[in-house]
Amino acid sequence: MADMRIYRDPNGSWSALYVDGHLQIAGDHYLATEQAFERAGVLVIDDDSFLRGQDQRAGVAQTVAEVQAYHDEQERRHQKAAQLRVQAAKMVAQADALDGKPVR
Repeated sequence: MADMRIYRDPNGSWSALYVDGHLQIAGDHYLATEQAFERAGVLVIDDDSFLRGQDQRAGVAQTVAEVQAYHDEQERRHQKAAQLRVQAAKMVAQADALDGKPVR
């Protein structure tokens, strides 16, 4: 693996990433960090499933399997909720028709 170093300005928001002694990027802290992660093969996933619906450290998933299980369960719940909304809309339309209201 390449020698990667990030120098950070402790009094500001600037960083510089050096790979094998050569500057790769300089700018906001997150730019250097993201590029270093990418070069190191770190997969960054924008998904809050690791929190498992809460915001306390003690409740964070302890394994990737727990994260995936929570994510999968949330997907199932969202799909079921969408199905129920479609059914509810149909039922409201039927009820409106019975009441003589115009169809939406």
